[in-house]
Amino acid sequence: MVDKEVQYETKTVTTVRGAEARSIAKWEEQGWEYVSQAELPMFRTQLTFRQVKPKPPWLVIGIAGGVVVICFIIILIMSLITGGDDGSTQPTTAQTSAAAEPSPEPSPEPEDVYVYAGPQYETVAVDAGQSPAALNQYWIYSAELDTASNAYKDQIKMILEDIARTEGSALFLAEIVMDREIALAESPSTYEAFVQEHGEDYAITAIPQKESAGWVASYAGGFDYNTGEASDSAFELTFWPVGPSEIEKWKPEEAS
Repeated sequence: MVDKEVQYETKTVTTVRGAEARSIAKWEEQGWEYVSQAELPMFRTQLTFRQVKPKPPWLVIGIAGGVVVICFIIILIMSLITGGDDGSTQPTTAQTSAAAEPSPEPSPEPEDVYVYAGPQYETVAVDAGQSPAALNQYWIYSAELDTASNAYKDQIKMILEDIARTEGSALFLAEIVMDREIALAESPSTYEAFVQEHGEDYAITAIPQKESAGWVASYAGGFDYNTGEASDSAFELTFWPVGPSEIEKWKPEEAS
């Protein structure tokens, strides 16, 4: 008999704005169907997916129930044949009934809910296949970095860990700037449009002057700048990459 109505189960996923296509492809590979998306605060997007609910195994349930009934009948007949009294029959029946009842399954422990608590930021561009390691490179703009103190370093790390959760890996490149034009002029995917709007002379002369104070950090996970090769053990965070730099060996926490 064919079911008249197909029942679905749904899943919602939150991702960084600009990385929706990657997240959609990831979940579709796992059998989920993309339904819709909605923009959230903090430059994030909520994606909704669905998949058909698996049908209950009625045949298996029916067979198991039949086996239980047959066992109960056999025990009852054997009890009558052997002439057991009421006292000996009742415990056997009670024990069989208890065995037939499935034990309750333990309820799953609630998962920890991740909430991003860092500064507001925008993913200006994501360039795939960058460097010999063929990594995704994120161009991030944020106007809320507290560069008047060392607090900006922790803020940058929170942004990078948020990206790592979206990627599901710490293997990516990221450039964090406080001037959006730097990202637009430096990203391979937006450079041409930027030059058409502002002119090549502006991109060549004005942008470099902004970078010493506006290009705050550069992260490389999975690429070793010393060897120029891919490396799953190379994780480096550089503060002020265009000016006097400070390099830290650091790896963002990935989503579990």
